[in-house]
Amino acid sequence: SLKGRRAGSDPLSPWETAKRGVRGDYTLIDIPASFQAIKSADMDLARQWRIGTRAVFEDAFARGFAVVDVVRNSESCYYLLKPGSMLQTGD
Repeated sequence: SLKGRRAGSDPLSPWETAKRGVRGDYTLIDIPASFQAIKSADMDLARQWRIGTRAVFEDAFARGFAVVDVVRNSESCYYLLKPGSMLQTGD
């Protein structure tokens, strides 16, 4: 089984969950760390992830959210978004 299908067999579940969470103080958008492996093994699934995550990011940006941090582990890459914030880079 490919990573990215970990929320049941529906690859849309992670970003649908994220989209419902785009409100309040913050939201996390979860992208599989193994995205390149998914892309190599199943281009249609990779395309679904790209389209779905694009929709979640566009929805969050339209609501005034901005990416403030990125957290990675062996299974996922989480984008932390907060309203009215900007990602701070080094001086």
